[in-house]
Amino acid sequence: MMRPRSRASLYVAIIAVAVIASATGAGNGFALDDIPLVADNASVHTLHGWWNLFAASYWPRQYGASLYRPFVTLGFALQWAVGHGAPWVFHLTSIALYATASALVLGLLLLLVPPAPAFIAAALFAVHPVHVEAVANIVGQTELVAAVSVLSAAVLYVRRRRAGGLGVAAIAGISALFAIACLSKESGVLLPLILVALEIFAVGEIGHTRSERLRLRIRAVAPLYGTLAVVGIAYLWARTMAVGDLLGEKDLVPIHGIGRVWMMLTVAPHWIRLLAWPAHLSADYSPQQIPVPDGAGAELVLGALVIIAAAVLFAALGVTANTPRDERAIARLGLVWTAVGLFPVSNLFSVMVLAERTLFAPSIGAMLMAGAAASWTWRRSRGSPHGGPIRAGLAAVAAVLVAAGIARSRERQPVWHDSATLIAQTVEDAPRSYRAQFFYGQLLFSQGKRAEGERHLRLAIALNPTPTDVSPLNYLATEYRDAGMCPQALPLYERALASDRERPDVRYGLAACLLATGHVDDARRLARDGVERGDLKTLFLELIARSDSVGTHGG
Repeated sequence: MMRPRSRASLYVAIIAVAVIASATGAGNGFALDDIPLVADNASVHTLHGWWNLFAASYWPRQYGASLYRPFVTLGFALQWAVGHGAPWVFHLTSIALYATASALVLGLLLLLVPPAPAFIAAALFAVHPVHVEAVANIVGQTELVAAVSVLSAAVLYVRRRRAGGLGVAAIAGISALFAIACLSKESGVLLPLILVALEIFAVGEIGHTRSERLRLRIRAVAPLYGTLAVVGIAYLWARTMAVGDLLGEKDLVPIHGIGRVWMMLTVAPHWIRLLAWPAHLSADYSPQQIPVPDGAGAELVLGALVIIAAAVLFAALGVTANTPRDERAIARLGLVWTAVGLFPVSNLFSVMVLAERTLFAPSIGAMLMAGAAASWTWRRSRGSPHGGPIRAGLAAVAAVLVAAGIARSRERQPVWHDSATLIAQTVEDAPRSYRAQFFYGQLLFSQGKRAEGERHLRLAIALNPTPTDVSPLNYLATEYRDAGMCPQALPLYERALASDRERPDVRYGLAACLLATGHVDDARRLARDGVERGDLKTLFLELIARSDSVGTHGG
């Protein structure tokens, strides 16, 4: 049994390690999604009518009115009020949330494995470089708040269940944490699956027969799961009212059917790489940085082997006789936790390819597996004549990995200082990503480097495997039009409109260039179509007036 003072020192050490690893991001500003969701989002610039945030979408209406994360949005509003919009308040909050999550990982591990292995695994979590995106980018607070809520619920659940049962206070606390997790990130709805895994792998059994043990467990947890069901239904109703759908989200990459399975298999090896050895990081993994598979190939075989290996390992851990049940159970718990964390971002439901911030929750499971492995090594060393050197070697390896993690995380944090810094780095990290090339091309145009910007936009267009994403085409065409180069703009606008006939800005740009190049009737026809569709109606009416004037006066 650990002394309270010794236990407290472990928590202080983990918090210190997490802060050291992330402190270089404290001076960051607003970058990428931070700008539309925080810096330019008027709804979080005041606390007046804050309750209305629970009836609004996460993304503002002009950006698609998608997702539902009102608890985090309210958090943005509170941080804005405290610091009057200063970015450092947001970044200090993110660092504090990260330190809290790291401490909670330690708390969970201390319930499962001895203190030394628990500290090693928690320290690896606290310095993991794949966490940088969730900590350094303000909008990553969705991941952090959800993780803190889930971890708090997990620790509370294991403690109460091992103490004999779940009282009213425990049920109320876990249910409140479930609500916060759901209102912070959609994947929070999967917390009950985590609790089931904890019940199976981390809570001791009582009863003489299997049926008796099952009956006692169901009786003990039924009130909690009934309450969670009510909370979950209420959340889904509120989300549907605010966003208009139950759990759906638009596909960033339009892949459907069996293609989503191929995409998942293609990405699976990257999950392992980023969780186990995140030497190379990137803010973007869009096609073609990770190619969209068009059928069976070597990458699909590798991905299938990863999934099969995980399943085989899970099964083997359940039957291995020469490993103590505790360590087997914790390793299996880690596998389940990782799978649950990856499930909503697996590309089976909405294809986003990959984002490092979404690996924050799965990394908890990976560290549970690391804790189980460290515990196995630590325990084996006690009965060995070489026990001292084995434990010293384990501690040395862990120290090297923690030091490397701190160095890599501290180096990576400032990459998220602002959009310009991040975009410039991302085009180096992911040169075959069409989105990275697109963003960099826009940045260069804004800096007056038009020739370089044109080159990168042309590369983005060539790399883009998504016909419905016409933004690179439209942006370059508009730059040509604004420069009086409509002959160069016309073919780009025509390609864009053929792929997406719902974009009013594309329709307007094409009509304006048709008029400028003397195609008056075609310009008038497109403008009238634009008026009938409704968006940008004033601009289309002006175009009609100009085309009528040209037709009447001959130019």
